[in-house]
Amino acid sequence: MKGAKNKLYITAGVLAATLIAIIICSVAMMESYDALSGYYAHGAALPTVFNVICIVAALAIIGVSLFVLPKGEAIPPMRDKLCRLLAIPPVAALIYISFERFEALSNTVFYGGFGKELLSPLFSALLPILSAIFFITICAGLKRNALTALSGVLTIFFMLFEIYKSYTDMTVAMNTPVKILFYFAALSTALFVLAEMRIAWGDKAHSKTSYMSQYLAVLLTGVYSLPIMIWILAQGAGIAAFSLFFFTIFLLSCARVITIALVKDTPAEEVEEIEAEITEETEETTEITEEVEVEVEVEVEVETEETQTDEEQKEN
Repeated sequence: MKGAKNKLYITAGVLAATLIAIIICSVAMMESYDALSGYYAHGAALPTVFNVICIVAALAIIGVSLFVLPKGEAIPPMRDKLCRLLAIPPVAALIYISFERFEALSNTVFYGGFGKELLSPLFSALLPILSAIFFITICAGLKRNALTALSGVLTIFFMLFEIYKSYTDMTVAMNTPVKILFYFAALSTALFVLAEMRIAWGDKAHSKTSYMSQYLAVLLTGVYSLPIMIWILAQGAGIAAFSLFFFTIFLLSCARVITIALVKDTPAEEVEEIEAEITEETEETTEITEEVEVEVEVEVEVETEETQTDEEQKEN
């Protein structure tokens, strides 16, 4: 019961800190953000306040997750109705990102032909679609299978690839506030996906880091997506695809930490179900391995007999 109360208080604190940071960042962008340079106006106080809140909140999340939350706890997999429903918007956002990139790529190919320099744009257009499969598996109940594992790894790789692209983009200065927030939002999304994959596979040993990844995803995707979306809407500049995607991850991670916090104790039935599935999968793997070994032995025996027969025929 004490652990359940701690999770509830921590979740409320993370959500409150995130809301405060979002409000301050939104006001700071509206008042002093210069889109041409990518920086805030010199001497503006709110950006500094926002940075302090984010740093303190992130350090508090790391500290509380590692030293307060229980170790070795079986966290319920993301199979509740709310999370499964909120896994649909990321799919739509990723399809939108992919559509935008394929459209730009088709125009480039139409006017300039196809060459090696288009391999990276093609890759960046395909990765969102492949990453969307992971969130589709969440809608389907996040089953432990090869598709979930592969799509999850591709989602993590997609986030790292976007960080690399942003870092090597020389059209925007390295240390602009929005660019730095993008790095952290993408990294927190990758950690969030990794944590959910571990939980789905019944990993108890890393429960502390799983909680930490979920809370950091709430904070970092929220402070990146919402202020930028508010600023863009105020400017009448349309839709920023990645801000939209990180906003959907923000909603999903919020739902995730809230549903976990509201569970007083991990349901015994859920734990038993996870352990039963792991046992069943292990038994199936063992059976397949044994069948393969038997088939190999039979093949070896047949080949040996055929070789002996050939040798006898030659001697005769």
